[in-house]
Amino acid sequence: MRLASSILVAALFLAPLGISLAVSPAAAQGIVDAPMTPIQLSIAAGYSQIFKDEVPVYGLRTSFLWGEQNEVNGIDVGIFHTAVKTNGLALGIYNGLSESGTGIQMGLG
Repeated sequence: MRLASSILVAALFLAPLGISLAVSPAAAQGIVDAPMTPIQLSIAAGYSQIFKDEVPVYGLRTSFLWGEQNEVNGIDVGIFHTAVKTNGLALGIYNGLSESGTGIQMGLG
């Protein structure tokens, strides 16, 4: 019951900002849908991240094990992480980039 009330309170505060909570099995990529986010935290891509892959990050993305995001603008830090577009600084063991990037990438792969 406490979790349900926490989700309800979060939804009421996030709704005026245009952010909606999508907590369903179909939304396994992330629990929050928004037009953009200043921060993204991920443990394992697809199941343990706050925002969906499609939500652009303008700020900091941290991937503790594995993270996937379509667009990251700012600082991208993690062990293994991939992005379609990255603009800024990417630090990690593996920095995967599938389309375009501007800035500095530092890692082993």
